[in-house]
Amino acid sequence: MNIGNVTASDNVKVVTITNNAPMFFQFGNTTVVWTAKDEAGNTANTTQIIQVVDKLPPQLSIPKDIVTDATAFETPLVIGDANGTGIIDTSPKITNNSTGLFHIGKTVIQWIATDKFGNENALDQTVTVLACGKPSSDYNLVMGTNGGETLTGSMVPNLIIGLEGNDVIHEGPAGDCVIAGDGNNIIYAGNDTNTIYAGNGDNIIKGGTGNMQVFVGTGSNIIQGGSGQNTCYLGNPSKDTVVNCQSQLH
Repeated sequence: MNIGNVTASDNVKVVTITNNAPMFFQFGNTTVVWTAKDEAGNTANTTQIIQVVDKLPPQLSIPKDIVTDATAFETPLVIGDANGTGIIDTSPKITNNSTGLFHIGKTVIQWIATDKFGNENALDQTVTVLACGKPSSDYNLVMGTNGGETLTGSMVPNLIIGLEGNDVIHEGPAGDCVIAGDGNNIIYAGNDTNTIYAGNGDNIIKGGTGNMQVFVGTGSNIIQGGSGQNTCYLGNPSKDTVVNCQSQLH
C-alpha cells in the first residue's frame, strides 16, 4: 500500500525520515509513526492513521432455477437455500422475497446477501410453474371462484382451476388440465389425455375414454378409471376407493 510521504524542515539538514509501517495492513485502524532526524541527532515524530475498510460485496451462491407443475392455484414449493461469505464478515445476512407459494407462470426470486458493513450482492432465481407440463398459454382458461359451482371445459384444451369450494367439473374432449383445489369435488374426465389435481377433500372422479392421471391429497376419494390408461397418485396413508386405475402413493 502506498501511504504517501511526509516532509520535514529544520535549521540544519534533515538526514532521515522513516516510519514503522508494516508491509501489510490488517483490517481496521493502524497507527503509523513517522520520525524525522536531523544532522544534530534531534528527532521529531508525527502519526498517521491508516484505515482498512471492507467495501467488497459478499459472495453469494443461490439455488438453481426451478421448473415444476402446478398442484394448486398457489403451488407451495421449497426453493432451496443460499450461501454467502465475505472477506471480513464470513456470515452475511441472506434474505429473499419468496412467499413460498407460486402461481402458474414465471416468478423471479431475488436473493440478497448483506454484510455487517452494508455491502450487498443480489442474484435472481427463476421459478417456472407449468400447467400439467405446458405453459398456461396452451390452454383456454376456465377460472372458478372460492364458492361451489359448475365448471365446463370447451372443445379446445382447457386449464380448469376450481379454487376452493365443492365444484362439479366437466372436462372438454381435447385434453384438459384440471386443478380443482380443496373441497369435495365431482370431476368428469374428458376423452383425451388429461391430468387432474384434486386437492384435499372427498372427491368423486370418473374417467372418460382418454388416458387419465389423477393426483389426490388427503381425504376419502372415490376414483373410477375410464377405458383409457389411468394412473392414480394417492395420499399417504390412502383412504381412497379406486377402480380401474393403477395406483401408487405420492
